[in-house]
Amino acid sequence: MDPPLPENAIGNLLWFLPVVIEESEMDLAIIVHKMKKLVNEFVNEKAMKFKDDVLSVIGEFSKWSDFKEMELYNCSISWCKFPLYETDFGWGKPIWVSSASLSFKNSIILVDTRLGDGIEAWVTLEEENMSTFERDEELLDSASFNPSALVSDMIQ
Repeated sequence: MDPPLPENAIGNLLWFLPVVIEESEMDLAIIVHKMKKLVNEFVNEKAMKFKDDVLSVIGEFSKWSDFKEMELYNCSISWCKFPLYETDFGWGKPIWVSSASLSFKNSIILVDTRLGDGIEAWVTLEEENMSTFERDEELLDSASFNPSALVSDMIQ
């Protein structure tokens, strides 16, 4: 942001960037390209307006009514490289970070693993889509399913 937020600022800055993907464009490279393009447009065109005219930027939300008939999927900007595992509120550093409140359907959040040697993908989908997702051969070849990450660390 310009001017940048003060160093001691705290809170959440949240913005939705609707990326419309046609069925014929269901390719990871196309999706990532479209997402990057929209993030850059937001940073260069909208974020700079926050300092001058917050209400006009917030007014952009009214354009989203066009998307209410579409199947929506939410993907956060990566939480990787946030020092989540370095946080200590007096009880020591966490052994596993998660979002218990991730209850939105069709959501994806990427987070570093505790050791920093991988990435966890927190994915919520409707039951039928999750079943298909969990059987995807390309996914299975490049990922591992580990629902017991917390339990295995506690046993060691």
